[in-house]
Amino acid sequence: MSSAVRLLATRRFLPFFVTLLTGAYNDNVFRYALVALITFRLVELAGFGSGELVAASAGVFLLPFLLFSAVGGMLADRMPRHLLIRRLKITETVLMLLAWLGFWLDSVGFLFVVLFLTGLQSALFGPVKYAVLPNLLARRELLGGNALVATGTFLAILAGTVTGTGLMAASGYMHWVPGLLVASAGLGYLTSLLMPAQPAGDAAAPLTLEPFGPMLRVLRDGMRQPDMARLMLAISWFWMIGITVLTQLPLLARDTLAGDEHTLTAALAIFIVGLGIGALLCNRVLRGRARAVWAPLAALAMGAAFWRLGLTAPLAAAPTEAMDLLRDPQAAGILGTLLLLAVLGGFYVVPLYTLLQQRAQNERRARIIACNNILNAGAMVLASLIAFGTFRSGGTLETLWLAMAASVLAPVLIMLRFGGGSLRRLLLWPAATLELAADGDRRLPRGCLVFTRYATPWVAWSMAAAIPGRLELHASPELLQHPAMRLLAPWVRLRPLDAAHAAVHGPRDDGDLQRTLVLLPPRRGEAALPELMQAARQHCDRPVAVASATEPSRHMPRFHPHLQVMLRACPLPAQRHADAAAARRDACAMYDTLAELEYHTRYRHC
Repeated sequence: MSSAVRLLATRRFLPFFVTLLTGAYNDNVFRYALVALITFRLVELAGFGSGELVAASAGVFLLPFLLFSAVGGMLADRMPRHLLIRRLKITETVLMLLAWLGFWLDSVGFLFVVLFLTGLQSALFGPVKYAVLPNLLARRELLGGNALVATGTFLAILAGTVTGTGLMAASGYMHWVPGLLVASAGLGYLTSLLMPAQPAGDAAAPLTLEPFGPMLRVLRDGMRQPDMARLMLAISWFWMIGITVLTQLPLLARDTLAGDEHTLTAALAIFIVGLGIGALLCNRVLRGRARAVWAPLAALAMGAAFWRLGLTAPLAAAPTEAMDLLRDPQAAGILGTLLLLAVLGGFYVVPLYTLLQQRAQNERRARIIACNNILNAGAMVLASLIAFGTFRSGGTLETLWLAMAASVLAPVLIMLRFGGGSLRRLLLWPAATLELAADGDRRLPRGCLVFTRYATPWVAWSMAAAIPGRLELHASPELLQHPAMRLLAPWVRLRPLDAAHAAVHGPRDDGDLQRTLVLLPPRRGEAALPELMQAARQHCDRPVAVASATEPSRHMPRFHPHLQVMLRACPLPAQRHADAAAARRDACAMYDTLAELEYHTRYRHC
């Protein structure tokens, strides 16, 4: 957490962070001030009641995200991203000046037009704010940066909600609210001037300003990549359940907690602060490394929290004071479940956003983010339809919570398919290692040969837990007969290693081309491993890598406090050598890489 907070002292991150916060704050001050104006100062407009106008305001703000996120992605890939941010902040300042005129005239119709334009500006800003972050931060800082962005955004939403609603109670609201909006937008523009210059992702990217063609094209291109599609669908599920909780908090405060608007404010603060805590906590727990293996567990825990809310009976008596909620065990349990749900939500979504940014190519990253934003908006619409259908069919708030609990099966199944082997890694992780680590920013190529020095069941389990995708372990017949190795059989393919080290077979079919092969050398001295490496270079044309797994029996905890699995790809071409001398040279280079990795893994803590 401290490493993430240190980013706030850097010029490459702080101006972007403040620029982002002012935009999120302005959006919510304006939206909730308009809701308060409709609810408390206007009875109806053009035959529509306040309830219908409040519902329409949410739709008016959300519609541009569906229609224009793709255009925003194309702009963010085509233009220098720092210039696009500055122009959008100028646009925001102009829109807040128009909002001043609307509040001064008490014209809800005019404010609805400004609200739509504000949603359009936010839709164009959404792709660039996430696309520029990997350019500002190193890969190891990206998870912490996303945690800070998520926490700041959630707190800005809370502050904007409270400020917009509170200022509408003042006598001079028509000046206070828009004055604050203009000042905040102006501050955002000034901080955007301090952002480092960023080049365009792809200056030749196509640009079409009409909404439907780009939206369909961006969706089609984004969903063609299976891992990206799974990440975006898992993130969209989070926004579906998140918007469900936010829109149903008034009913939770009134019907379940038997409270008033103060209870609602307390519940809203607990939920949003919990999201921020979860976002920062994931950076601490994951040590700055974004991993999707925890997403199914977090989703299942969120489902348990929804189930708890769905089975909770409403309070029999209304609390007389806010502190009475904490004294009542039933009310405290409901609020604690809400807090737990929020913390798990923040822990769930931030690594997924980080993985989406890391895996997207720089020249197409903004369009991938735009595709994600479109899916998120669609998920929010789906959440509204689910809530409407639940209440329309006679269901209660508890019924809706149980429906959200059942929906967790979708992200669990999606993320277990992400990257291949996630179910195996999830089940084997507790027994295999205490910490899984990738060496630097490098990822193993698919279908590579992985060499490790020691051949033990512990190492085999560690490799199965650490390496994603389909896996095949080659080991001596004696090791394969070990009971612990037999337990691996349902999860990985086990193959005997030829005694002469020559049967390092190539792929048997196209599917095996993507399967990672781990070769565990037989126990017959230090010469066994170099001979195995040489045989691999003579008989197989796969990429090669090395791995080091620490074991409790060999490495003293005082010198190495965290058990690790370290992986490193070898900088050698994927080709076989008929010449024994060339294969021997490659084997020596691979052995040196393994020795360097082992030194880095085991002795740097001494």
